[in-house]
Amino acid sequence: MKLLVVSPHFDDAPLSLGQAMVDGELSIHRVTVGVLFGRTNWTKWFHPTRGRWPLGSAIRFGEEVVNARRFGYRFRVAGFEEAVLRNGSLDTTTFLDPAFDPTTSPVLALVLDRMRRWAEGPTW
Repeated sequence: MKLLVVSPHFDDAPLSLGQAMVDGELSIHRVTVGVLFGRTNWTKWFHPTRGRWPLGSAIRFGEEVVNARRFGYRFRVAGFEEAVLRNGSLDTTTFLDPAFDPTTSPVLALVLDRMRRWAEGPTW
């Protein structure tokens, strides 16, 4: 069976489901991980600034390649920006917006459309 695992960020799926991918229930299926927020500047190698997102994203993409090989899954990456890039703050209390209205969010509609296309697409 083909399964699509939607992951918000790089490395979330292998960190959360790695053992299941190696020798658990997911190991018998064809798993594709869809990473939604693939534009990131978050890495342990340098202080995350907005201008460093291409390098940060490349590092995190490389880590995902290694994880995909190790845990036996395919992956797709969307280019949506992580919260740190969207709001420019490393303060985790700013990551959630209590005034957020999902019914009027153009970004949420784009994310949902991407997930729908991944799920319906023949290539995953």
